[in-house]
Amino acid sequence: MANYDVMVDLDFNDMYLATLTMKKVQRAVERGVEKGVEELAIRMKEKMIEFMGEYTLKDGDTLASSRLAQTINILPQATGIKIEVGGEYATFVEYGTGIVGSRDPHPMPDGWVYDPKGYGEDGWSYIKENGKVGWTAGQSSKPFVYRTWFWARRSVHNIVMKNVRQELKKVRGVR
Repeated sequence: MANYDVMVDLDFNDMYLATLTMKKVQRAVERGVEKGVEELAIRMKEKMIEFMGEYTLKDGDTLASSRLAQTINILPQATGIKIEVGGEYATFVEYGTGIVGSRDPHPMPDGWVYDPKGYGEDGWSYIKENGKVGWTAGQSSKPFVYRTWFWARRSVHNIVMKNVRQELKKVRGVR
């Protein structure tokens, strides 16, 4: 059996430059992901307000012009994005209530009970903000949070990858 000698030349300068380049690429990817998540959060808020604009309230205004729209907070987190919508009634607006809500339910009701007290068609009375007594049989769902989440799930990859590509171009010296 023959012996073969293999000769390998190692240029430590090239290895050092390759290591530096890999570190620059890694930092660029991390910056791109971070910027992508920040952009996603901004665009989610814009999208949520757009979706809110599609729901008309009893006074003729849209949900986008309501106090609820002013409480939107979308926060990038270490493991994703947190959606906050203030107002103790936000969940009722999102999912709907009463017999009306049960006829036009949320896309993912996951155990939501529309008429827990069984009012049915009789509905119930309540005190309005102006102090007068109002009556309702509930309200249909206005799933603006769900629709924003659904849009974000479809959009996150493209938005993040666009930002990663922009950061990688900087490493290559392309602006």
